Amino acid sequence: MRVKSRAVPLIFPDELDELATSEDSPALPAPAQPLGAVAGGSDGDAHGSTGTKRPRSESEDSDSDGACGTGDHEEEQGQAAGGPRLVAASPDRASPSTLSGAPDQHGAAAAPAGGPLPVAVAAGGPVFDKVYGMKRHPWFSRLRGTLNSIQLPRLFLDDCFPGAELPLDVQLRAEVDGQPWGERTDSRISVNGIITLGSLGLPELDGCRISGVRRVAQGGPCAVDLLVSSVWEGNDGDAEQQQLQLQLQQLQQQQQQQQQQQQQQQQQQQQHAREPAAKPLTASAPAAHVAAAASGRGASAPSGPPEQGTGAAADDGEQWGAGSSISTRTHKERTIYFSSRVPQTMWPPDTLPLQVTASFVLDGAPHCAPRTAWLKANQKMYRLCIEGPMPLPIGSMVEGFRRLGPVSIEVQAVLASMAASAAGVPAAPRSKPAAAPNGGGGAGGGGDAEQGSGPESEGDGGAQEEDEQQAPQHGGGGPAQAALPTGLQPREPDPRLVALGLRHIDLPPLAGGEEALADAAGIAFEEAERAALALGLPLADVDLVCAGVQAATEAPAEARRFLSMEYRRLWRACEAGDADRVEGWLKRAAARGRAS
Repeated sequence: MRVKSRAVPLIFPDELDELATSEDSPALPAPAQPLGAVAGGSDGDAHGSTGTKRPRSESEDSDSDGACGTGDHEEEQGQAAGGPRLVAASPDRASPSTLSGAPDQHGAAAAPAGGPLPVAVAAGGPVFDKVYGMKRHPWFSRLRGTLNSIQLPRLFLDDCFPGAELPLDVQLRAEVDGQPWGERTDSRISVNGIITLGSLGLPELDGCRISGVRRVAQGGPCAVDLLVSSVWEGNDGDAEQQQLQLQLQQLQQQQQQQQQQQQQQQQQQQQHAREPAAKPLTASAPAAHVAAAASGRGASAPSGPPEQGTGAAADDGEQWGAGSSISTRTHKERTIYFSSRVPQTMWPPDTLPLQVTASFVLDGAPHCAPRTAWLKANQKMYRLCIEGPMPLPIGSMVEGFRRLGPVSIEVQAVLASMAASAAGVPAAPRSKPAAAPNGGGGAGGGGDAEQGSGPESEGDGGAQEEDEQQAPQHGGGGPAQAALPTGLQPREPDPRLVALGLRHIDLPPLAGGEEALADAAGIAFEEAERAALALGLPLADVDLVCAGVQAATEAPAEARRFLSMEYRRLWRACEAGDADRVEGWLKRAAARGRAS
């Protein structure tokens, strides 16, 4: 323990009583005031009981100044400052207030090593083993870091170290849940009543609180115990602060969630801006497709009641058009694809995949019992994955869908003959005269549709889009063929091409449109593949067509020219149902792919 250079040994009034009742001294009355008397020399006289000083010799003054470190000047200063009068003891009679624990030959406690206790004790003496609660209960926390020091209660300092001269060196130890913790370490109480904790702290005491402090007689001349509790049930300012920290953490989490939601919304908006306007198409004529694309909803089929159509909104749900054929590939994959433009408002992508109940309507009548299916989505397309065999027959056309409830969807389909009759409505003015009859029912369309249903059911590789954007399988793969197989040459619109509903691609702007241009080229690749599969081309020829589209869209300038010219021709031919023009376009694309 650090001992000050000018220590003051003191004596309590009860010690004066012991001196007054001893054999060497006559009995003295108790002091009228709680102020001690100066005891000097070895004769044990009691001049101090009257509160006056006994005249001392020069040698005593010098010894007292050298050993005790105080004098009349300091005592007068203490009284002038309003403090208690100090009782100085002679060097050979140390005061028990030194609390060393071992009395000397005069019955007083011996001074600790290095000198007497550096405190000035007023009347009443120090208080031991009394617990003083903390006004604020500091706590050890990894989040707050090391707890270096704490503020001691003022009452503790006044009672346990009365009249102490600060700073004061003490011996500190923690007591955790009533059990001593560790060894005593040297610490110091500053002039402001703040004690340093030294090595006490993390990580062992993480989460514990300091509930009180006390001074003990054992363990050193100035032994102090910190009472630490590992289970705290108090409700003070620290608990409120902890509650505030918890609320702050919750607020930060909410802000992070809001930021994530805003980022997701921005990404969805950017994605929708890059996507071309989706066109829910049905098996009706090209004029009906244009009207459906403008309104964002499918056109109603001429056959069947309105609630079974594909363009009107029913009271118990919403409908949208599709326009895809059921092929052998569809039966193998048990998956129906449709555009995400309309259903994403009913089933947002962040809520998918979702298990739904799928009902099937064929030619306006319920076709089979409802099936369990999964509704999934990617960036561009939604898909309905049916559990079990595909209930719709090969060659039928999916005209649209209807939302029956949050987890219920209805698939509306017609047979190929009805799709052919639906395709006999007037076509757009740009179509060839032979492909635009004036009749609304299409009297001559039935035979052609039946003629095309055979190859479609056998060789159609699926009119649905893939789950993800497909990459070209190979540049010149497959055996090279001199010419593509000659497809059907109907004079009327081919229902297979009309039902495709190829997406219209808007040319992206020149400034900053690289990403949009790449997306548009990918869409053109997918749509050309769908057109080739709809005509029943072999897979080797389909690969050549895809390779030709890829070769035409590799450079930005060539991609813009292909999208604004070549792809527009394919889109117009499919809208008109002109199989000859579509087949010619596919031959040119395959020749380009064979040469690349």
